[in-house]
Amino acid sequence: MKKIITYISILLTALVLSTNTTKAQNANNSTEYIQPFTFSSFKDYPQNKRIAYFNINGIKNKNERLYVEHELRKHTDIPRFYIYTKENNLNRCMIETKSSMDETIIISLINDIVSDYRLLKE
Repeated sequence: MKKIITYISILLTALVLSTNTTKAQNANNSTEYIQPFTFSSFKDYPQNKRIAYFNINGIKNKNERLYVEHELRKHTDIPRFYIYTKENNLNRCMIETKSSMDETIIISLINDIVSDYRLLKE
């Protein structure tokens, strides 16, 4: 009986360790499509509204650009978002937010959207 309990506990330990290893590997493999950036300019307005401009690199084509624009505009704190035509291999962007969203939140949102788009296209 002790041998069976010991055997089961060893199997469960191995299973837990392998699951944690897989999760860690998946976290390390997460792709950032849009590299970190800072706002090149922004202005805050009354009623907690901000308009900001920035450059990004990582949008592959027109369809991906349109998808990112469409999905970001669905966000309740982002009434306007535009990605302009590429210039010097960068896309110039304009965003209006209802709150003081910082660059890290916007990068995260764009990366999630690009990831979703690319998974849909695979």
